[in-house]
Amino acid sequence: MVPNSLGDDGRSTLGEITKRASMPTQRCLALLEIARNAPLGDALELGSNVGLSGAYLATALRRRGGGSLVTVEGIAELAEAARRTAAIVGVEETMQVVCATFDDVIRDAGERRYAFVLLDGEHVPEPTVRYAEALRELLLPRGVMVIDDCSEATGMAEAFAEISAWDCWQRSWTDGRFGVLRLRG
Repeated sequence: MVPNSLGDDGRSTLGEITKRASMPTQRCLALLEIARNAPLGDALELGSNVGLSGAYLATALRRRGGGSLVTVEGIAELAEAARRTAAIVGVEETMQVVCATFDDVIRDAGERRYAFVLLDGEHVPEPTVRYAEALRELLLPRGVMVIDDCSEATGMAEAFAEISAWDCWQRSWTDGRFGVLRLRG
């Protein structure tokens, strides 16, 4: 059993968590294409879960010619599962899994900047807006931020509308699931 923040009492198996909370293959492939078209540089993922989307992001970095991925998960058991996923897929050299809070990673970023950021964690409007505000400061010029789960059902469509209205973005769009933003450069 894995302790988690997925709305249950912490008695879910890793397989149940993977099935319920991991990004489906088609979404991962779409994410891979978005990341491949981001500027060259490193990537940051907030919300590793078991590492499936991170493995796709690490693959995108390899295909576009370099960069490393830092992927962050707050639950130790899921972070370990993400490390195992990276090893199985063969991207452990490109994908660094960090078990920490999102706030700690953002605060400790120092001078590090990212070409691509995936925010796939809280799925609640208030923290998403707060994280997006901090993350835009970590983006390289023309860097890309993707926010997962921008659906009406979760209230995240309104959060994405607020974030995309900031004048720092060159372009933004959503398909109802991903919200994609490109920083001005």
